[in-house]
Amino acid sequence: MWAKDYLELVELQQIIRAGVEDVVPGTVRVRAEVASVQQRTNGHCYLELCQSDTRSLVAKIRAIIWRSAADDILSRFAKASGSSLQPGMSLIFEARINYSELYGVSLIIEDIDYQSTLGEAELRRRQTLERLDKEGLSDLQKEFAMPRVPYSLAVISAPDAAGYGDFRRHLLENDYGFAFEVTLFPATMQGEGAPDSIIAALNRITGDSENAATGSPLSPLGAQGEGAPDSIIAALNRITGDSENAATGSPLSPLGVQGDGGPEYGAVPRSEQSDGGSLRGSPLSPLGVQGDGGPEYGAVPRYDSILLLRGGGSALDLACFDDYELCAAIARCPIPVFTAIGHDRDVHAADMVACESVKTPTALADLFIDAVAAEDELISSYQSRLKLAFMSKITAREELLNKIQHRIIFALNYLLTAADAALSKLETRIASANPRKLLERGYTLVTDSSGVLLRRASDARPGEEIKVIYSDGTLDCTVNKNS
Repeated sequence: MWAKDYLELVELQQIIRAGVEDVVPGTVRVRAEVASVQQRTNGHCYLELCQSDTRSLVAKIRAIIWRSAADDILSRFAKASGSSLQPGMSLIFEARINYSELYGVSLIIEDIDYQSTLGEAELRRRQTLERLDKEGLSDLQKEFAMPRVPYSLAVISAPDAAGYGDFRRHLLENDYGFAFEVTLFPATMQGEGAPDSIIAALNRITGDSENAATGSPLSPLGAQGEGAPDSIIAALNRITGDSENAATGSPLSPLGVQGDGGPEYGAVPRSEQSDGGSLRGSPLSPLGVQGDGGPEYGAVPRYDSILLLRGGGSALDLACFDDYELCAAIARCPIPVFTAIGHDRDVHAADMVACESVKTPTALADLFIDAVAAEDELISSYQSRLKLAFMSKITAREELLNKIQHRIIFALNYLLTAADAALSKLETRIASANPRKLLERGYTLVTDSSGVLLRRASDARPGEEIKVIYSDGTLDCTVNKNS
Protein backbone atom coordinates (compact mmCIF):
# COMPACT_ATOMS: atom_id res chain seq x y z
CA MET A 1 0.00 0.00 0.00
CA TRP A 2 1.44 3.37 -1.01
CA ALA A 3 1.30 6.66 0.98
CA LYS A 4 -1.15 9.49 0.15
CA ASP A 5 0.25 12.55 -1.61
CA TYR A 6 -2.70 14.77 -0.53
CA LEU A 7 -4.58 15.93 2.57
CA GLU A 8 -8.22 15.41 3.24
CA LEU A 9 -10.03 18.70 3.63
CA VAL A 10 -10.83 17.98 7.26
CA GLU A 11 -7.16 17.18 7.90
CA LEU A 12 -6.14 20.55 6.44
CA GLN A 13 -8.77 22.28 8.55
CA GLN A 14 -7.51 20.51 11.67
CA ILE A 15 -3.94 21.64 10.92
CA ILE A 16 -5.14 25.25 10.49
CA ARG A 17 -7.15 24.99 13.69
CA ALA A 18 -4.16 23.70 15.65
CA GLY A 19 -1.98 26.45 14.21
CA VAL A 20 -4.45 29.20 15.07
CA GLU A 21 -4.95 27.90 18.61
CA ASP A 22 -1.20 27.62 19.10
CA VAL A 23 -0.59 31.23 17.94
CA VAL A 24 -3.38 32.69 20.09
CA PRO A 25 -3.97 30.14 22.84
CA GLY A 26 -6.03 32.26 25.26
CA THR A 27 -8.22 35.35 25.32
CA VAL A 28 -7.15 38.52 23.52
CA ARG A 29 -8.33 42.13 23.82
CA VAL A 30 -9.66 43.35 20.46
CA ARG A 31 -11.06 46.62 19.14
CA ALA A 32 -13.59 46.38 16.29
CA GLU A 33 -16.75 47.97 14.98
CA VAL A 34 -20.13 46.27 15.01
CA ALA A 35 -21.43 45.83 11.46
CA SER A 36 -24.54 43.82 12.34
CA VAL A 37 -26.18 42.17 15.34
CA GLN A 38 -28.59 39.21 15.37
CA GLN A 39 -30.15 38.02 18.63
CA ARG A 40 -31.43 34.50 17.91
CA THR A 41 -34.41 32.87 19.60
CA ASN A 42 -32.08 30.19 20.97
CA GLY A 43 -30.36 32.87 23.09
CA HIS A 44 -27.10 33.11 21.14
CA CYS A 45 -26.03 36.51 19.80
CA TYR A 46 -24.27 36.64 16.43
CA LEU A 47 -22.29 39.66 15.32
CA GLU A 48 -20.38 40.75 12.26
CA LEU A 49 -17.35 42.82 13.23
CA CYS A 50 -15.26 44.99 10.97
CA GLN A 51 -12.60 47.63 10.69
CA SER A 52 -12.65 50.46 8.13
CA ASP A 53 -10.37 53.22 7.02
CA THR A 54 -11.74 56.57 5.82
CA ARG A 55 -13.55 55.12 2.80
CA SER A 56 -13.34 51.33 2.68
CA LEU A 57 -13.49 48.09 4.65
CA VAL A 58 -10.12 46.61 5.62
CA ALA A 59 -11.11 43.63 7.83
CA LYS A 60 -14.15 41.69 9.04
CA ILE A 61 -14.90 38.60 11.11
CA ARG A 62 -17.84 36.78 12.66
CA ALA A 63 -18.30 36.82 16.43
CA ILE A 64 -20.56 34.95 18.84
CA ILE A 65 -21.76 35.56 22.38
CA TRP A 66 -23.00 32.21 23.62
CA ARG A 67 -26.34 31.97 25.36
CA SER A 68 -24.68 31.17 28.67
CA ALA A 69 -22.99 34.59 28.71
CA ALA A 70 -25.22 36.66 26.42
CA ASP A 71 -27.84 37.73 28.97
CA ASP A 72 -25.23 38.90 31.45
CA ILE A 73 -22.94 40.64 28.94
CA LEU A 74 -25.72 42.36 26.94
CA SER A 75 -27.71 43.51 30.01
CA ARG A 76 -24.59 44.96 31.67
CA PHE A 77 -23.67 46.65 28.38
CA ALA A 78 -27.16 48.21 28.01
CA LYS A 79 -27.12 49.41 31.64
CA ALA A 80 -23.65 50.94 31.36
CA SER A 81 -23.97 52.52 27.90
CA GLY A 82 -27.67 53.41 27.92
CA SER A 83 -28.17 51.55 24.66
CA SER A 84 -28.42 48.03 23.37
CA LEU A 85 -25.71 46.69 21.13
CA GLN A 86 -26.15 48.47 17.78
CA PRO A 87 -24.44 48.48 14.36
CA GLY A 88 -21.91 51.29 14.11
CA MET A 89 -20.69 50.98 17.69
CA SER A 90 -17.00 50.58 18.33
CA LEU A 91 -16.21 47.96 20.95
CA ILE A 92 -13.21 46.84 22.91
CA PHE A 93 -13.80 43.30 24.10
CA GLU A 94 -12.13 40.11 25.31
CA ALA A 95 -12.51 37.09 23.05
CA ARG A 96 -11.16 33.67 22.26
CA ILE A 97 -10.31 32.68 18.72
CA ASN A 98 -12.38 29.75 17.54
CA TYR A 99 -11.75 27.78 14.37
CA SER A 100 -14.38 25.41 13.02
CA GLU A 101 -13.83 22.97 10.19
CA LEU A 102 -17.31 23.92 8.94
CA TYR A 103 -17.60 27.63 9.69
CA GLY A 104 -14.05 28.94 9.66
CA VAL A 105 -12.60 31.55 12.03
CA SER A 106 -14.81 33.34 14.54
CA LEU A 107 -14.41 35.14 17.84
CA ILE A 108 -16.11 33.96 21.03
CA ILE A 109 -16.76 37.15 23.02
CA GLU A 110 -16.42 36.68 26.78
CA ASP A 111 -16.66 40.29 27.97
CA ILE A 112 -17.12 43.85 26.57
CA ASP A 113 -15.56 47.14 27.59
CA TYR A 114 -18.79 49.08 28.11
CA GLN A 115 -17.22 52.51 27.73
CA SER A 116 -16.51 52.29 23.98
CA THR A 117 -19.93 52.66 22.38
CA LEU A 118 -19.28 55.07 19.51
CA GLY A 119 -17.95 53.39 16.38
CA GLU A 120 -15.88 54.88 13.61
CA ALA A 121 -18.77 54.78 11.17
CA GLU A 122 -21.04 56.58 13.64
CA LEU A 123 -18.28 59.09 14.31
CA ARG A 124 -17.90 59.77 10.57
CA ARG A 125 -21.68 60.12 10.31
CA ARG A 126 -21.71 62.72 13.06
CA GLN A 127 -18.77 64.56 11.51
CA THR A 128 -20.62 64.62 8.18
CA LEU A 129 -23.75 66.04 9.81
CA GLU A 130 -21.76 68.67 11.71
CA ARG A 131 -19.95 69.76 8.55
CA LEU A 132 -23.17 69.93 6.54
CA ASP A 133 -24.78 72.01 9.26
CA LYS A 134 -21.75 74.30 9.55
CA GLU A 135 -21.76 74.92 5.77
CA GLY A 136 -25.49 75.62 5.72
CA LEU A 137 -26.33 72.58 3.60
CA SER A 138 -28.51 70.66 6.06
CA ASP A 139 -31.78 72.41 5.17
CA LEU A 140 -31.26 73.42 1.52
CA GLN A 141 -33.46 70.60 0.22
CA LYS A 142 -36.12 71.42 2.82
CA GLU A 143 -36.84 74.61 0.85
CA PHE A 144 -38.34 72.39 -1.84
CA ALA A 145 -41.76 70.80 -1.58
CA MET A 146 -43.35 67.77 -3.14
CA PRO A 147 -44.44 68.78 -6.67
CA ARG A 148 -48.22 69.21 -6.75
CA VAL A 149 -48.58 66.83 -9.69
CA PRO A 150 -45.32 64.84 -9.94
CA TYR A 151 -45.00 63.04 -13.26
CA SER A 152 -41.42 62.82 -14.52
CA LEU A 153 -39.30 60.97 -11.95
CA ALA A 154 -35.55 60.28 -12.14
CA VAL A 155 -34.65 57.18 -10.13
CA ILE A 156 -31.12 56.38 -8.95
CA SER A 157 -30.83 52.69 -8.13
CA ALA A 158 -29.14 49.46 -9.07
CA PRO A 159 -31.07 48.26 -12.15
CA ASP A 160 -31.48 44.70 -10.86
CA ALA A 161 -32.42 45.70 -7.30
CA ALA A 162 -35.60 44.10 -5.97
CA GLY A 163 -36.54 47.39 -4.32
CA TYR A 164 -36.50 49.19 -7.66
CA GLY A 165 -38.74 46.51 -9.18
CA ASP A 166 -41.15 46.77 -6.25
CA PHE A 167 -41.18 50.54 -6.59
CA ARG A 168 -41.99 50.43 -10.33
CA ARG A 169 -44.79 47.92 -9.91
CA HIS A 170 -46.34 49.73 -6.98
CA LEU A 171 -46.13 53.12 -8.69
CA LEU A 172 -47.12 52.25 -12.25
CA GLU A 173 -49.85 49.77 -11.32
CA ASN A 174 -51.54 52.06 -8.80
CA ASP A 175 -55.25 51.63 -8.17
CA TYR A 176 -56.11 55.12 -9.41
CA GLY A 177 -54.60 54.61 -12.85
CA PHE A 178 -52.34 57.66 -12.46
CA ALA A 179 -49.58 57.86 -15.07
CA PHE A 180 -45.92 58.47 -14.21
CA GLU A 181 -42.75 58.68 -16.30
CA VAL A 182 -39.92 56.81 -14.57
CA THR A 183 -36.34 57.09 -15.87
CA LEU A 184 -33.64 54.93 -14.28
CA PHE A 185 -30.12 56.28 -13.79
CA PRO A 186 -28.11 53.17 -12.78
CA ALA A 187 -25.55 53.57 -10.03
CA THR A 188 -23.52 51.52 -7.58
CA MET A 189 -25.50 51.55 -4.34
CA GLN A 190 -23.00 50.12 -1.85
CA GLY A 191 -19.30 49.97 -1.22
CA GLU A 192 -16.41 52.32 -1.75
CA GLY A 193 -17.42 53.47 -5.25
CA ALA A 194 -21.07 54.18 -4.39
CA PRO A 195 -20.79 57.90 -3.48
CA ASP A 196 -18.97 58.83 -6.70
CA SER A 197 -21.36 56.69 -8.77
CA ILE A 198 -24.45 58.29 -7.23
CA ILE A 199 -22.99 61.79 -7.57
CA ALA A 200 -22.31 61.11 -11.26
CA ALA A 201 -25.94 60.03 -11.68
CA LEU A 202 -27.11 63.25 -9.99
CA ASN A 203 -24.96 65.25 -12.39
CA ARG A 204 -26.44 63.43 -15.39
CA ILE A 205 -29.94 64.14 -14.17
CA THR A 206 -29.34 67.84 -13.57
CA GLY A 207 -27.53 68.25 -16.89
CA ASP A 208 -24.05 68.90 -15.49
CA SER A 209 -22.18 67.11 -18.28
CA GLU A 210 -18.79 68.33 -17.10
CA ASN A 211 -19.04 66.46 -13.80
CA ALA A 212 -21.33 63.62 -14.90
CA ALA A 213 -18.44 61.29 -15.71
CA THR A 214 -16.22 62.12 -12.74
CA GLY A 215 -18.82 62.24 -10.00
CA SER A 216 -17.43 65.56 -8.79
CA PRO A 217 -20.10 67.29 -6.70
CA LEU A 218 -21.30 70.76 -7.58
CA SER A 219 -20.38 73.63 -5.32
CA PRO A 220 -23.22 75.88 -4.07
CA LEU A 221 -22.79 78.05 -7.17
CA GLY A 222 -21.99 75.21 -9.49
CA ALA A 223 -18.33 76.20 -9.82
CA GLN A 224 -15.23 74.57 -8.33
CA GLY A 225 -11.53 75.08 -7.82
CA GLU A 226 -9.30 78.13 -7.71
CA GLY A 227 -10.79 79.66 -10.84
CA ALA A 228 -14.35 79.58 -9.53
CA PRO A 229 -14.52 83.19 -8.22
CA ASP A 230 -13.09 84.67 -11.43
CA SER A 231 -15.36 82.43 -13.50
CA ILE A 232 -18.48 83.58 -11.65
CA ILE A 233 -17.44 87.25 -11.77
CA ALA A 234 -16.86 86.92 -15.52
CA ALA A 235 -20.32 85.45 -15.90
CA LEU A 236 -21.80 88.36 -13.96
CA ASN A 237 -19.92 90.78 -16.21
CA ARG A 238 -21.28 89.05 -19.32
CA ILE A 239 -24.82 89.27 -17.94
CA THR A 240 -24.49 92.98 -17.13
CA GLY A 241 -22.92 93.76 -20.51
CA ASP A 242 -19.40 94.51 -19.28
CA SER A 243 -17.56 93.14 -22.32
CA GLU A 244 -14.21 94.57 -21.23
CA ASN A 245 -14.03 92.47 -18.07
CA ALA A 246 -16.12 89.51 -19.21
CA ALA A 247 -13.02 87.48 -20.05
CA THR A 248 -10.81 88.57 -17.14
CA GLY A 249 -13.23 88.27 -14.27
CA SER A 250 -12.48 91.77 -12.96
CA PRO A 251 -15.24 92.75 -10.55
CA LEU A 252 -17.68 95.55 -11.24
CA SER A 253 -17.55 98.68 -9.12
CA PRO A 254 -20.48 99.25 -6.73
CA LEU A 255 -22.24 101.43 -9.33
CA GLY A 256 -21.49 99.06 -12.17
CA VAL A 257 -19.32 101.69 -13.96
CA GLN A 258 -15.82 100.80 -15.12
CA GLY A 259 -13.80 103.12 -17.23
CA ASP A 260 -14.57 103.79 -20.87
CA GLY A 261 -15.70 100.28 -21.67
CA GLY A 262 -18.20 99.85 -18.83
CA PRO A 263 -21.92 100.07 -19.24
CA GLU A 264 -23.40 103.52 -19.07
CA TYR A 265 -24.55 104.63 -15.61
CA GLY A 266 -28.31 104.15 -15.36
CA ALA A 267 -28.46 101.77 -18.34
CA VAL A 268 -31.15 99.11 -18.15
CA PRO A 269 -29.64 95.64 -17.67
CA ARG A 270 -30.12 93.32 -20.61
CA SER A 271 -32.05 90.81 -18.49
CA GLU A 272 -34.73 93.45 -17.88
CA GLN A 273 -35.12 94.53 -21.52
CA SER A 274 -38.20 93.33 -23.36
CA ASP A 275 -36.50 92.33 -26.62
CA GLY A 276 -34.12 89.49 -27.29
CA GLY A 277 -35.77 86.93 -25.00
CA SER A 278 -36.18 88.66 -21.67
CA LEU A 279 -35.17 86.71 -18.57
CA ARG A 280 -36.83 89.19 -16.27
CA GLY A 281 -38.63 87.46 -13.46
CA SER A 282 -36.95 84.09 -14.06
CA PRO A 283 -36.04 82.65 -10.65
CA LEU A 284 -32.56 81.40 -9.86
CA SER A 285 -32.33 77.69 -9.25
CA PRO A 286 -30.36 76.69 -6.12
CA LEU A 287 -27.33 76.08 -8.33
CA GLY A 288 -27.76 79.23 -10.41
CA VAL A 289 -24.66 78.65 -12.53
CA GLN A 290 -23.20 75.31 -13.58
CA GLY A 291 -20.21 75.58 -15.85
CA ASP A 292 -20.28 75.23 -19.63
CA GLY A 293 -22.28 72.03 -19.67
CA GLY A 294 -24.84 73.02 -17.03
CA PRO A 295 -28.45 73.88 -17.55
CA GLU A 296 -29.30 77.33 -18.78
CA TYR A 297 -29.87 80.04 -16.17
CA GLY A 298 -33.53 79.94 -15.11
CA ALA A 299 -34.19 76.78 -17.15
CA VAL A 300 -36.99 74.47 -16.03
CA PRO A 301 -35.62 71.11 -14.76
CA ARG A 302 -36.33 68.08 -16.95
CA TYR A 303 -37.47 66.00 -13.96
CA ASP A 304 -39.95 66.83 -11.22
CA SER A 305 -38.12 64.82 -8.55
CA ILE A 306 -35.08 62.61 -7.99
CA LEU A 307 -35.61 59.36 -6.10
CA LEU A 308 -32.72 57.55 -4.39
CA LEU A 309 -33.63 53.90 -3.78
CA ARG A 310 -31.69 51.31 -1.79
CA GLY A 311 -33.17 48.29 -0.01
CA GLY A 312 -32.03 46.96 3.32
CA GLY A 313 -28.51 45.83 4.09
CA SER A 314 -25.88 45.75 6.77
CA ALA A 315 -24.49 48.91 8.32
CA LEU A 316 -21.37 48.45 6.20
CA ASP A 317 -23.42 48.22 3.02
CA LEU A 318 -25.25 51.43 3.86
CA ALA A 319 -22.33 53.41 5.28
CA CYS A 320 -21.80 55.09 1.90
CA PHE A 321 -24.97 57.13 2.52
CA ASP A 322 -23.16 58.95 5.33
CA ASP A 323 -20.45 60.13 2.93
CA TYR A 324 -20.01 63.92 3.05
CA GLU A 325 -19.49 64.46 -0.69
CA LEU A 326 -22.64 62.51 -1.53
CA CYS A 327 -24.73 64.31 1.09
CA ALA A 328 -23.42 67.70 -0.08
CA ALA A 329 -24.32 66.85 -3.70
CA ILE A 330 -27.85 65.89 -2.61
CA ALA A 331 -28.21 69.11 -0.59
CA ARG A 332 -27.08 71.28 -3.51
CA CYS A 333 -29.18 69.53 -6.13
CA PRO A 334 -31.58 71.96 -7.91
CA ILE A 335 -34.31 69.28 -7.99
CA PRO A 336 -36.01 67.90 -4.86
CA VAL A 337 -34.42 64.61 -3.79
CA PHE A 338 -36.41 61.89 -2.03
CA THR A 339 -34.71 58.90 -0.38
CA ALA A 340 -35.76 55.39 0.58
CA ILE A 341 -32.66 53.79 2.10
CA GLY A 342 -32.31 50.76 4.36
CA HIS A 343 -34.66 49.66 7.11
CA ASP A 344 -36.84 51.45 9.65
CA ARG A 345 -34.00 51.52 12.13
CA ASP A 346 -31.55 53.12 9.66
CA VAL A 347 -31.31 56.91 9.49
CA HIS A 348 -28.47 58.15 7.31
CA ALA A 349 -27.05 61.58 6.67
CA ALA A 350 -28.40 61.35 3.09
CA ASP A 351 -31.91 60.91 4.53
CA MET A 352 -31.46 63.93 6.77
CA VAL A 353 -30.38 66.34 4.00
CA ALA A 354 -32.94 65.11 1.44
CA CYS A 355 -36.19 66.94 0.78
CA GLU A 356 -38.02 64.01 2.35
CA SER A 357 -37.19 60.43 3.27
CA VAL A 358 -39.17 57.25 3.80
CA LYS A 359 -38.01 53.79 4.73
CA THR A 360 -38.96 51.58 1.77
CA PRO A 361 -39.24 51.95 -2.02
CA THR A 362 -42.95 51.05 -1.91
CA ALA A 363 -43.52 53.70 0.76
CA LEU A 364 -41.84 56.18 -1.57
CA ALA A 365 -44.16 55.10 -4.39
CA ASP A 366 -47.10 55.65 -2.04
CA LEU A 367 -45.80 59.13 -1.26
CA PHE A 368 -46.02 60.15 -4.92
CA ILE A 369 -49.31 58.36 -5.54
CA ASP A 370 -50.79 60.12 -2.50
CA ALA A 371 -49.54 63.49 -3.79
CA VAL A 372 -51.32 63.03 -7.12
CA ALA A 373 -54.39 61.60 -5.37
CA ALA A 374 -54.54 64.67 -3.12
CA GLU A 375 -54.35 66.95 -6.15
CA ASP A 376 -56.97 64.85 -7.93
CA GLU A 377 -59.23 65.13 -4.90
CA LEU A 378 -58.62 68.86 -4.80
CA ILE A 379 -59.55 69.17 -8.47
CA SER A 380 -62.66 67.07 -7.83
CA SER A 381 -63.58 69.36 -4.95
CA TYR A 382 -63.05 72.36 -7.24
CA GLN A 383 -65.29 70.66 -9.79
CA SER A 384 -67.99 70.12 -7.17
CA ARG A 385 -67.62 73.67 -5.93
CA LEU A 386 -67.81 75.04 -9.48
CA LYS A 387 -70.87 72.91 -10.20
CA LEU A 388 -72.47 74.06 -6.96
CA ALA A 389 -71.58 77.67 -7.73
CA PHE A 390 -73.03 77.42 -11.25
CA MET A 391 -76.19 75.73 -9.97
CA SER A 392 -76.52 78.37 -7.28
CA LYS A 393 -76.02 81.08 -9.90
CA ILE A 394 -78.55 79.49 -12.24
CA THR A 395 -81.06 79.10 -9.38
CA ALA A 396 -80.53 82.73 -8.41
CA ARG A 397 -81.03 83.81 -12.03
CA GLU A 398 -84.17 81.68 -12.31
CA GLU A 399 -85.55 83.23 -9.14
CA LEU A 400 -84.73 86.70 -10.50
CA LEU A 401 -86.41 85.86 -13.81
CA ASN A 402 -89.47 84.59 -11.95
CA LYS A 403 -89.60 87.81 -9.94
CA ILE A 404 -89.28 89.89 -13.11
CA GLN A 405 -91.95 87.77 -14.78
CA HIS A 406 -94.30 88.29 -11.85
CA ARG A 407 -93.59 92.02 -11.84
CA ILE A 408 -94.21 92.22 -15.59
CA ILE A 409 -97.48 90.27 -15.27
CA PHE A 410 -98.54 92.50 -12.36
CA ALA A 411 -97.62 95.64 -14.29
CA LEU A 412 -99.47 94.42 -17.38
CA ASN A 413 -102.54 93.55 -15.31
CA TYR A 414 -102.42 96.95 -13.69
CA LEU A 415 -102.09 98.66 -17.06
CA LEU A 416 -104.90 96.55 -18.54
CA THR A 417 -107.16 97.30 -15.57
CA ALA A 418 -106.39 101.01 -15.79
CA ALA A 419 -106.96 100.99 -19.56
CA ASP A 420 -110.22 99.09 -19.09
CA ALA A 421 -111.36 101.64 -16.50
CA ALA A 422 -110.41 104.52 -18.80
CA LEU A 423 -112.19 102.84 -21.69
CA SER A 424 -115.33 102.38 -19.61
CA LYS A 425 -115.21 106.02 -18.57
CA LEU A 426 -114.71 107.03 -22.19
CA GLU A 427 -117.60 104.86 -23.24
CA THR A 428 -119.75 106.51 -20.62
CA ARG A 429 -118.74 109.93 -21.82
CA ILE A 430 -119.32 108.96 -25.43
CA ALA A 431 -122.68 107.50 -24.55
CA SER A 432 -123.67 110.57 -22.61
CA ALA A 433 -122.67 112.80 -25.53
CA ASN A 434 -124.67 110.82 -28.09
CA PRO A 435 -127.05 113.26 -29.98
CA ARG A 436 -129.83 110.70 -29.86
CA LYS A 437 -129.73 110.83 -26.10
CA LEU A 438 -130.10 114.62 -26.27
CA LEU A 439 -133.01 114.32 -28.69
CA GLU A 440 -134.69 111.87 -26.34
CA ARG A 441 -134.44 114.46 -23.60
CA GLY A 442 -136.44 116.95 -25.75
CA TYR A 443 -133.67 118.70 -27.58
CA THR A 444 -133.74 119.16 -31.40
CA LEU A 445 -131.14 119.50 -34.10
CA VAL A 446 -131.50 121.96 -36.98
CA THR A 447 -129.59 121.49 -40.26
CA ASP A 448 -129.73 123.16 -43.63
CA SER A 449 -130.95 121.29 -46.65
CA SER A 450 -127.50 119.69 -47.13
CA GLY A 451 -127.38 118.43 -43.54
CA VAL A 452 -124.97 121.06 -42.08
CA LEU A 453 -125.76 121.77 -38.46
CA LEU A 454 -127.10 125.24 -37.78
CA ARG A 455 -125.85 126.31 -34.35
CA ARG A 456 -127.31 129.88 -34.35
CA ALA A 457 -130.49 131.46 -35.69
CA SER A 458 -128.42 133.87 -37.77
CA ASP A 459 -127.03 130.91 -39.70
CA ALA A 460 -130.45 130.49 -41.45
CA ARG A 461 -131.62 132.92 -44.13
CA PRO A 462 -135.22 133.73 -44.81
CA GLY A 463 -136.73 131.50 -47.50
CA GLU A 464 -134.11 128.77 -46.82
CA GLU A 465 -135.33 125.27 -46.33
CA ILE A 466 -134.15 123.63 -43.09
CA LYS A 467 -134.68 120.36 -41.30
CA VAL A 468 -135.66 120.08 -37.66
CA ILE A 469 -134.70 116.72 -36.24
CA TYR A 470 -136.55 115.17 -33.26
CA SER A 471 -135.95 111.91 -31.57
CA ASP A 472 -138.85 110.39 -33.40
CA GLY A 473 -138.57 112.06 -36.81
CA THR A 474 -137.66 115.09 -38.97
CA LEU A 475 -139.58 118.19 -40.05
CA ASP A 476 -138.81 119.92 -43.34
CA CYS A 477 -139.42 123.66 -42.82
CA THR A 478 -138.93 126.97 -44.59
CA VAL A 479 -137.53 130.04 -42.82
CA ASN A 480 -140.01 132.96 -43.14
CA LYS A 481 -138.22 135.45 -41.04
CA ASN A 482 -134.91 135.68 -39.15
CA SER A 483 -135.20 137.86 -36.05
